[in-house]
Amino acid sequence: MLPAVKKIGAFLCLFLTGWETYALDKAPVLQRICLDRLNQTATLYWVPPSDNCASFSKLIVYGREDVSLIFSPMAEVLNPAQSSLTLPLGNLKRWDFFLVARYACNGLDTLVSDTLFVDDEEPAEMGLDSVSYDPASGLLMAGWSPSTAADLKGYFLYHVTGTNIRIADTAARTYRIRGMNPAVLGNKIAIAAYDSCNQAGIISADHEAVTLRKSDSSYCDRRLGLRFTPYKGWAVDRYELFMQEDGQAFWTPGPSLPGSTANTLFTVRLPKRQVLYRFFVRAYRQGINMSSRSHEVSYYLDSQPEPSFRYIKRVSHLSNTEIEIRGITEAGLSSVQELIVERSSDGSTWNTWTRVPYPDQNGNWRRTLPVPERESYFFRFRSSDQCAQISQASNASRNILLSNSANYPYRLEWLDYVGWGNPVEEYQLLAGPRNNSISTWNVSESHTSKPAFIDVENASDKSLCYCIRAIENGTNIFGTKDTAYSNILCPFSGFDVYIPNAFRPGSPYNPVFKPTGVSLDTRASKMSIYNRWGEKIYSSTLVDGWDGRDATGSPSPFGVYVYLIEAVDASGVLTHYRGMVHLLK
Repeated sequence: MLPAVKKIGAFLCLFLTGWETYALDKAPVLQRICLDRLNQTATLYWVPPSDNCASFSKLIVYGREDVSLIFSPMAEVLNPAQSSLTLPLGNLKRWDFFLVARYACNGLDTLVSDTLFVDDEEPAEMGLDSVSYDPASGLLMAGWSPSTAADLKGYFLYHVTGTNIRIADTAARTYRIRGMNPAVLGNKIAIAAYDSCNQAGIISADHEAVTLRKSDSSYCDRRLGLRFTPYKGWAVDRYELFMQEDGQAFWTPGPSLPGSTANTLFTVRLPKRQVLYRFFVRAYRQGINMSSRSHEVSYYLDSQPEPSFRYIKRVSHLSNTEIEIRGITEAGLSSVQELIVERSSDGSTWNTWTRVPYPDQNGNWRRTLPVPERESYFFRFRSSDQCAQISQASNASRNILLSNSANYPYRLEWLDYVGWGNPVEEYQLLAGPRNNSISTWNVSESHTSKPAFIDVENASDKSLCYCIRAIENGTNIFGTKDTAYSNILCPFSGFDVYIPNAFRPGSPYNPVFKPTGVSLDTRASKMSIYNRWGEKIYSSTLVDGWDGRDATGSPSPFGVYVYLIEAVDASGVLTHYRGMVHLLK
């Protein structure tokens, strides 16, 4: 080892020759001395002196382990461009060093660097301000106040696990953390400042942002539960839930929860259906204006869903008092419970008419129901889901009503058919015998548009009855071309039949059930009576009528009975009547 040399001697030599001109015009600048405690070494970093006249001989490193001792030469550096050197230390005391550069152009003078102690103090422990979800990037973001360390190079961020994984090295004061799912637990983040020797301070206490998840929901009353985990890292003043509808501004749907609460569940009632909702929770720090935001949770509240289409294919008369409705809708939806058929006399005020089971295959359904004679109605239907939510209505269809008047019984008029997606291609006047199927009737007239009336007064066959058949113009979007029939009108009927609705045997008034009518042929006309079990208990002509006795001659119980009447007028025209009569006590 070189003999001990005091640093003051080096400065004295430099002073005595300071007026000379030499190439080593600047002393080497000692930048930092980094201590490696594990290996018990010190690494010196400096800015080499310039050597314009190639007079550089060497750098001598002087050091001491205590300020009470003199400096001793510890190493020589022969490369003028070298800028660092690692030296073994005998201990971990607070060493200090300086450099001496030899020589100037005169070959005599030296230049001395400043003196530095080893950097054996890491930056003090610091903490994060918050860890929060960043909606702009979709990442977790950590933020912190600057370290107060005099020697500060940057910050290390750690994922706090069993081994504290370093995830970032940054000089900034915020950092967006990639590779972490903000919706799961375990994203614990900590920080430590480090100095120019890359020595890090104590790792801080960890922070963990709020996580949010859907807890439960109640579709029918539109309620959604949102459970969150508390913020970890500082005392929370309160938690607030924020809510958004279809991309609008976020707002708070209800009261906040105190930071000390054990309840980590928000329950919110959703205002509308068929809306995409987004939620997040914000934790507010106690005693300071600071907060942390959770990630977002989405929830779409559908309409459970309703069928994509609803269509009435036709409304058609089966008889003067019975009507058939056929419809089609989207099938196979588990949410739909039933179909609700509605009726209206004017097309504006609707009432529930009947309910139809939801079709489970091809979506087609059919319903037959009684209607009053000579009345016309609009019909439509809706679907109802498991929460009794009603869908939008289908198209509205109206039955065809054929009519005449007392003053002009042979002028046939009708209300046109309403409801098809296509217009009516043709109205046909069908003519046929009474009580015969209208499917076998002949077309008497055909019209592409509805006339004011059709006069049948001069018809050659006075026994004919009439109805109107409407034909849809072309195939509709459901692949069918439908037809619809009106009620039946018999303008040449020579009699009107009066049928009582009740009688009382033994009474001086109406003791026998007996239909009557002008020109009624009571001998040719027949009547049958049935009890509530469908058993025929009486059958005869209309000459005498039914006195309330059964086939054995015994009085029948009081109650309601069904009659079937085949009424024949004087010209032989047959008309069927079916109904109920009350046998009174």
